[in-house]
Amino acid sequence: MFSVLFSLRHGLFSWHPILIVGLLGVFWLWKKQYKILAFSFLGVFVLQWLLNAAVDDWWAGWSFGHRRFINLLPFFALGLAFVFSAMQKYKKPVITIAFVLLLSVWNQLFIAQYMYGLIPLSTAPTYQQMFIDKLYIIRRFQLKADDFAALSYLKQNNLISMEKYAKLAYVTNPSHINAHLIYGLFCILSERKEEGLSVFQSWNQLAPTDILAKYGLAEHFIQQGKVAAAAQVFTNCALEDAALCQTMKQKIQIEAPLVLLDQAFLKRYDKRLQSVTQMYLSQ
Repeated sequence: MFSVLFSLRHGLFSWHPILIVGLLGVFWLWKKQYKILAFSFLGVFVLQWLLNAAVDDWWAGWSFGHRRFINLLPFFALGLAFVFSAMQKYKKPVITIAFVLLLSVWNQLFIAQYMYGLIPLSTAPTYQQMFIDKLYIIRRFQLKADDFAALSYLKQNNLISMEKYAKLAYVTNPSHINAHLIYGLFCILSERKEEGLSVFQSWNQLAPTDILAKYGLAEHFIQQGKVAAAAQVFTNCALEDAALCQTMKQKIQIEAPLVLLDQAFLKRYDKRLQSVTQMYLSQ
């Protein structure tokens, strides 16, 4: 229930903080003797909160924010209206306007990040993407251009040009998963072992449950003879990859030395690259 409201993964209030003000407006409704209306709003809100927390995909899939609360917007609007009305008696409308503008800009920057693939659509964005990247959104557009250029040169088997743009995206945007995805592949193809280890370690820290990051990091550990470290990589996994992680952990311990970057891994990697390419082309 906490995640539905406050998780970075489409949490209602973390993605749309102005709605907290709308909810607080219920107290003004109560104070103004609209007690039945206030009680109804709270009751409906709690019931919908319970309902949305009860389903498996409580984050509402690829929605922008938490769309399953959209039918409560009239209630939130009423709460907001009472809050702003109450603030008028302090005769400082500038504070109210500035407050609304600030939260509106927050949401517009969020929309730009979402539309242009600068944050994941279904999984949780990182704290960096959530709070810091909004201040550097133009740089993030440049990241997309560099990533796309690197992928284009990859298709042409031009590793020299691919390196230029993939490394540029990675160095200037160290918190972006796609930059790790593309530059990590370049390191594999060009056998840059030390650099590849650094890329996959950073990727694994940013996305601890990403199976591709785990494979790449474990492979680099195996190349260094660190079998125990390679097996440890597959400890913290997403629910859908739990069985695969357990299998890989056992294989590493039993069959080492083992080559993890096999055809199955490359197919999985290629599928992810194709989805990134299609996302960039559609935008």
